[in-house]
Amino acid sequence: MLRDQSGDHAMSINLKIKFLLTISCLLLIAFFFNKKYEIDYEWNGLLPDRLYVYPKIVDRRAELFASISEPKQIINSKCGNALIIGDSIAFGYTPFLREDISKIYNFYIIPDNGRSTSYSLKRLDYWLDGNSYDLIIANWGLWDILRLDLPYTNKILDQSQYIVTSQQDYKENLELIYKKLRDHSKNLIFINTTPTLPNEVRKLSDVIQYNKTMEEFVEENSLNIIDLHAYVKSNFGEEEYIDTVHFSETGNSKIADFLATKFNNCKN
Repeated sequence: MLRDQSGDHAMSINLKIKFLLTISCLLLIAFFFNKKYEIDYEWNGLLPDRLYVYPKIVDRRAELFASISEPKQIINSKCGNALIIGDSIAFGYTPFLREDISKIYNFYIIPDNGRSTSYSLKRLDYWLDGNSYDLIIANWGLWDILRLDLPYTNKILDQSQYIVTSQQDYKENLELIYKKLRDHSKNLIFINTTPTLPNEVRKLSDVIQYNKTMEEFVEENSLNIIDLHAYVKSNFGEEEYIDTVHFSETGNSKIADFLATKFNNCKN
């Protein structure tokens, strides 16, 4: 019995077309998948160059940050305008701080999560937008000490983990940040990093070491620092945390009350 060669040929062509279409679809999926990850990484500011994604750390709360960046009501505060530059910890206590001392300062906060020192360095000019403030309050740390299982940073901690910012880079970044901020306010106050509960990606020992680095930087530049770490360590239990780093409304309110005692007079 003779085979239908034309039929076999047509079937072969169809298979090749299906194969090529499948490969093309997979390549397109891979392209957009990787592109999305690159955007997420850039959004987080963790990577200086194109690298693959670590989706668990993507922070998608930009709308929340933008919604509370300015006071709901601007009043003629005694001491003028203050800007807070920080991460999600700062966004937690800022609304309570505004309520506590709105007659002293109008508190603004950057419309973004400040994340790491490297991330903020890239965006400070945009956030400041040429404006000057009577007081700038700044904090970095929790994102700088973040440990991840990806080879994208410059300090290997062990065979599987990497840290976002080395201590040396952390101090150098603080210096560069200070040089930018001092042109926008004569009053700068830094806040150190709050304690973390036991977890896999942030270690309390790193918090302590990086706080020492910040203290060195502050002392060398004759700046002021608020020891929020010591306050939380002495006054908070696990019930004030909602996870290993963030605080409940009660915790944020307590932090605001503590900070309010530091800003109840104008800084000269």
